[in-house]
Amino acid sequence: MKKIFLTPGNPDAAGIHQQYPIEDAAWIWSEDDKPGTPTFARFSLTFTALTEPMKLHVSGDQRYELLLDGKLISRGPDAGDKWHWSFASYEIPLTAGEHTFEAIVWCLGNDAPLAHHSHAAGFILAGEGAYADLINTGKAPWKAEVLDGISFDEKRLLEGAHYIGSAAVFDGRDFPWEPKNPKSAIITEPPLEDWCWRYGMRLSDRRFQPSGLPDQKANEIRTGCVRAIVPEAGEAGEATFFPKAVTDDPAIATWNALLKREKSVTIPANSSLAVLWDLENYYCGYPALQTDGGNGAQLTVEWAESLFETAKAINGDRTPRKGQRSVIAEKYFVGFGDTFIPDGGKQRNWHNYWWRSGRYMLLRIKTYAEAVTIKDWSIQETRLPLNFEGQFSSSDESLPALFQLCQRGLEMCAHETFVDCPYYEQLMYIGDGRLQALCLYATVQDASLQRRALNLVDWSRATQGGGWTASRYPSRMDQIIPTFSLIWISMVRDHYDWRGEADFIKGKLPAVRAVLDRFADYKNERGLLEKIPCWQFVDWCSTWDTGYPPGAMDGVSSVINLLYAWTLQNAAYLESHLGDSLRADLLLQQREAILKEVHKCFWDTDKKMLADDEAHTSFSQHGQTFALLNDFLDEDEKDAAFNAMQDPSLHQATVYFRHYLFACSFQQMKPDTYFSSLGDWWGMLKADAHTPWERPEPSRSDCHAWGSHPWFWAFTGLAGIHPSAPEFAEVRIAPQPGSLNELSASMPHPKGTIKLSLTFEGAACRGKAILPETITGTFIWRGEEIALQGGENIVEIK
Repeated sequence: MKKIFLTPGNPDAAGIHQQYPIEDAAWIWSEDDKPGTPTFARFSLTFTALTEPMKLHVSGDQRYELLLDGKLISRGPDAGDKWHWSFASYEIPLTAGEHTFEAIVWCLGNDAPLAHHSHAAGFILAGEGAYADLINTGKAPWKAEVLDGISFDEKRLLEGAHYIGSAAVFDGRDFPWEPKNPKSAIITEPPLEDWCWRYGMRLSDRRFQPSGLPDQKANEIRTGCVRAIVPEAGEAGEATFFPKAVTDDPAIATWNALLKREKSVTIPANSSLAVLWDLENYYCGYPALQTDGGNGAQLTVEWAESLFETAKAINGDRTPRKGQRSVIAEKYFVGFGDTFIPDGGKQRNWHNYWWRSGRYMLLRIKTYAEAVTIKDWSIQETRLPLNFEGQFSSSDESLPALFQLCQRGLEMCAHETFVDCPYYEQLMYIGDGRLQALCLYATVQDASLQRRALNLVDWSRATQGGGWTASRYPSRMDQIIPTFSLIWISMVRDHYDWRGEADFIKGKLPAVRAVLDRFADYKNERGLLEKIPCWQFVDWCSTWDTGYPPGAMDGVSSVINLLYAWTLQNAAYLESHLGDSLRADLLLQQREAILKEVHKCFWDTDKKMLADDEAHTSFSQHGQTFALLNDFLDEDEKDAAFNAMQDPSLHQATVYFRHYLFACSFQQMKPDTYFSSLGDWWGMLKADAHTPWERPEPSRSDCHAWGSHPWFWAFTGLAGIHPSAPEFAEVRIAPQPGSLNELSASMPHPKGTIKLSLTFEGAACRGKAILPETITGTFIWRGEEIALQGGENIVEIK
């Protein structure tokens, strides 16, 4: 079986004119559905294979799981919106004889994860050629039935932002393990009739968009070990204490044999216990159990990123502290998960409707009149398969552990979209997404996830009136962070520089212009942005109010205006290459005027640094960083501003914003700042973290890929590899190794691979740089330049 990637059609014809084979099928559903309630439905079809391979196209609303002869074919659709409804396409060779499709589809309304939109519950599948009459929904004799026994406990919630879907309670006593009384599926939306295009009539609000992503991983995980057994199960969602004694239970060995599929575990009737599985790394996956017996037992599988030192936050902390992540003794498990209630049958296989994440799983078991035998406990891993071609090594033996942490964070936050955090929200925020995208440009050849991110944010503008973007998308709950709209424009430029695709990027210019036009509405008489509504998030700085820089909420902020000026420069770059050169000149003129006014209003001649507010009462690393990135200070002011960033009395950048601080440091040729600013990451590793945290301890989220950017700066800062022309047509290699005496790097490039191997001794730099054959570039070391050609280049600078 292979996934097929169709060329996207004309978006203006979507829902009007047939462009894809799937539009020749109908949306179907079960006649027994109860509108307005969360619903699971099962669809089935038996057919006889033809001699040629089968090409099929499939989607569902909100989500489907498609099996062929009991084997998983596809999960989807990719998260999006009704105006860009994703469908997947496959080519499947079939043996002669009968075959059976089964699809489980759910439409859950507000119980679904927040990233999943819905138009109307439904399932659609289409074949090509002679298979169309055999398998198309609306033509073939598909059967459907609503699946009883699955409800939701909406009171189980993680503290803070809980956007990953409600806790499911799967009651096997009511669930139809075998088809009970399936009926012929009913058509809820007919095939798209092609005649309507002549009159410009859009007959469907659900407009198809072919999937451009590889399928998510779906492999079985049994890593790690059971580490503790608590003699009381406790209640779902409550804090469970782990005294040291529970780590010595002799039954632990039997549970570990279960994980290896060597033994089953039987829990007697009228028992209560909780079993803790340490995966020994961070995972995203669908928890799965197989049971015999146990009629009415409650098996709740909860996930946690770490155990907590206290059950509740104390001493004014935002969240309880977690301490050493590998330590469980004398700590509390506080997690979230779902419940399976067996019906007493044999070999009952359960997996959850949606994936969860973390390092630890707690299986709470309560049996009543009947013993339950657990025959299997595993995880079906899910995430986007990323092939990391980029490699970095150096003389610093501490860096590989740091970069492994960064890589794991990227893996865990790459799904159908970038996600900010897999445990709490699973939403694609623009600020997070830009840093994730940059990391993948430097390490992964495929850029399909970045392309989808750019599209999704562009599409989100329709939900905001066409100006600003949503801060996160897809999401059923609107949120606007105008600063993230600016950062999206930089994401557009990033893609153009790193991967090109000029026609695709040119198609984003109307959106770039619309975003900037929206900001223009908030310029005051001096040309500065003032009192922009909504959340002006810049960083989780502990001394700021909810991420706002001083002045941003009710006045004028230097940080916001400098971010705007920096964005105008990136927009002008795009216009000059792909759009309107006159518009590019105008943007640069606006930028120059803003920078002049910012210097006049915010430069503090006594402190020799840039203030955050007009009263000069607040100073931050953020303000100095954006001032230096905009490159408008004179040389003495640059030195003063950079030196001021070392002052601990300034508002300090945290994990997210350190990306921009690192950009500033390498721009100013100060690589030592990169090494001296990694303290938060060394703290994560010391605490045995496997993924970067959202912010310094106490951190809500233990997995936030916006903290993976130190890996990006190893390639682009320490090794100094960076595009110097659109579409990476030319490369600039300007290493800044700091204290390193040797480094090697391999970076994927649209035309192949860039390889670099260098040694440093005093002022000397020696080694070689290998470029793709058609690419040229420049090597820069301490002011001396060497022209680079495609192929191998020897570097010898004394």
